[in-house]
Amino acid sequence: MSTKRERTQRWHPGDARAALALALRAGEGVIDITEGVHQSVRRTLGLAPGSSDDRCGGLAGRVYRLVRGGHALVGTGAQAALRSLEGLRVGEPGDTPVEAPVDGRRLAWLAALNGVCGDHLHATGNALAIRPALVAHEGSLTDALAASSSGHLLVLVHGLCMNEQQWRGPSDAGHGGALGLGLGAVPVYFRYNSGRAIEHSGALLAEALESALAAMPRPPARISLIGHSMGGLVARSAERHAREAAMRWREALREVVLLGAPNEGAPLERLGHAFERVLGRLPFAHPFTRIGALRSRGILDLRRGLPSTGALPGDLRGFAVAAVLARSPLGFDARVRGDGLVPLDSALGRRALGGSVEAEFIVPATGHLQLLRSHAVRQQLLAWLGAG
Repeated sequence: MSTKRERTQRWHPGDARAALALALRAGEGVIDITEGVHQSVRRTLGLAPGSSDDRCGGLAGRVYRLVRGGHALVGTGAQAALRSLEGLRVGEPGDTPVEAPVDGRRLAWLAALNGVCGDHLHATGNALAIRPALVAHEGSLTDALAASSSGHLLVLVHGLCMNEQQWRGPSDAGHGGALGLGLGAVPVYFRYNSGRAIEHSGALLAEALESALAAMPRPPARISLIGHSMGGLVARSAERHAREAAMRWREALREVVLLGAPNEGAPLERLGHAFERVLGRLPFAHPFTRIGALRSRGILDLRRGLPSTGALPGDLRGFAVAAVLARSPLGFDARVRGDGLVPLDSALGRRALGGSVEAEFIVPATGHLQLLRSHAVRQQLLAWLGAG
């Protein structure tokens, strides 16, 4: 049974202060929207002729400046109080170091938060921003890389608002460990801030693999990249970055596997963009477009997929897996709804990938997240990668 002290180790002492900083920024946004609506009404009534600024003048403007000042003052005081509490906690006798092992529940909510506003967290230096890292399936990364020095390295990349735990699944029921055992390979996972630009995350993955190879006694004979959802686009971007920079790990890359990747975009993001444009045309609703603009750059990138990357190079084997909620992949419903998040055509990516995919696999009656636990998908991956 865990003690109170053990439970507190799931959260870092700086989490509360970082969350407060994010909440304060959200509060500033609410004040901005409120004043923007106020000013829009004034312009419509002719009380602010020729003005296009979202800030009010006169008495109303002074009131909003006072509100902002009070908000900032309260925030500064709360930050100072939390900083003092952190100092008291760290100084407790027998307390554990601040950098405790990553807890699954903390990582899950961090991953979700980073997917939604990770670019803002990174830009503001917020401690809740996830730092990119290669993570071993078990044990240390150094030991895992040493074990793979003469063999096969599986690099698995998670999707938006997710983390490496989804590859493991409950009681190791996910694809990571099973593929490693079935192929005699060593699985490693790329943990990243999915709210940042996909191209940037791809460059970080390429650099992380290059650094990992530099620390290995011998480079692996074979590397396979497997990306789920946004992770598929990150994997494609990483391959392009490595190829253009002539990175060493690219020489060992043999396969790129895309599981439900939105190669031709995701309709939900396109709908969000269209809704934002409609709001922008309404006089009183224009300030609310700021809410839509809060979507992270990673989410915005899903609108069109990754058109700049194009087809996979001819020296690689490419595979695409798509899921459909319908019982048959042949109907109109299956093509439109796809797996609930990614349409069938986008997951197969026949236009975006220019016919460079060697084989496709469509799983009926399966949702987007179920791709990570599907026995049929796992057997197909073993067949494809085992044949290599």
